[in-house]
Amino acid sequence: MKQYFTIDRWVEILRKVGSEEKGGGLLSFVVLSKLSGLENFTLRKALIRAEEKGLLERVGSGLYLNKFARLTLEELAMALGKPCYVSFESALSHYGIISQEPLVLTCATTGKPYRKSTPLGEIAFRHIINKRFCGYIENNGVLRAEPEKALLDLLYWSSKIRGRFPDLDEVSWKELKKKKLFFYAKRFPLNIQKFLKEVTGSHER
Repeated sequence: MKQYFTIDRWVEILRKVGSEEKGGGLLSFVVLSKLSGLENFTLRKALIRAEEKGLLERVGSGLYLNKFARLTLEELAMALGKPCYVSFESALSHYGIISQEPLVLTCATTGKPYRKSTPLGEIAFRHIINKRFCGYIENNGVLRAEPEKALLDLLYWSSKIRGRFPDLDEVSWKELKKKKLFFYAKRFPLNIQKFLKEVTGSHER
């Protein structure tokens, strides 16, 4: 077993795996062990040296960000919050439903809610129950809510956490499909369905 791993060797390996199309941006402890041939305590010491040199950065339990690879904040969120999908203001902004671009990436997860600061940006994971974990599409490994579902997630979260519905003055209603909106709304409380009928009705006049 190798007892010492040079920084130059780390650079060589991380550059190579970082140039690959998939999976090179976020590396697990197990993968790094296979790549380096190191194990356990020896690997942990080598990883500390690599972190000190700015080659890797620990972003989660046994997960390291490869500084030689391109990884988006959304891709990182998929790994940290699994299972999760991008939703709320972040998805609405992505689709152009709202004009303001959020400073934090917001995701829906069936796990515990929490916020995570990463080298790529901040992520907020908001809890939803299993029956509402739906209405998303996958693109290059990133799950993102459809615009109608993202709006419903936002309405529910705001009413539950803040005790009120959010201001929807800037929402571009013409970009939303009313049939799909009310299809997903069946999974949410009646007060949200009622609110949607009032709001969408006012925008039809």
